[in-house]
Amino acid sequence: MKGIVLAVGLLLLFLAFPVQAQTLTDAQKAEIEKTLTEATKELTAATNQLSTDALEKYVSSGFYERLMSGNITATGKDAFLKLVANNNSQRASQKWEIDSITVHVLSPDLAYVVSVGGGSTTYKSGRHGGYGNAITRIWRREPSGWKIIHMHESVW
Repeated sequence: MKGIVLAVGLLLLFLAFPVQAQTLTDAQKAEIEKTLTEATKELTAATNQLSTDALEKYVSSGFYERLMSGNITATGKDAFLKLVANNNSQRASQKWEIDSITVHVLSPDLAYVVSVGGGSTTYKSGRHGGYGNAITRIWRREPSGWKIIHMHESVW
């Protein structure tokens, strides 16, 4: 019974004080799209240089997890950066290209970016290979700028 009273009370509260969506001007949306498109390009360039510098710059201290093809591959910023540094240490070179970048602005402080592309990697062992991928990164505006809080990669 308490649950019903609580639910009705919350419903009345929401009806009395509706949630106001944060509105964006076209100029604000365009600026966010430009910023996150450039950040995505910078991350790709850093990937091609086997560098974690740009990644470290853009990953939030509150980064939650990275999923690749449905598997959690790192949880937390430190684990994620360690995973990337370890992967890079095994590679002789790599070349990734982005075919498309789509920025979806959800609010003044939240967006997600989908980039689709592919490339190839040559390992220090002499092994090489390539694949296509789609990466979705969720970005949050923090006091120090836009930061990635979650990402998912699909590969083929």
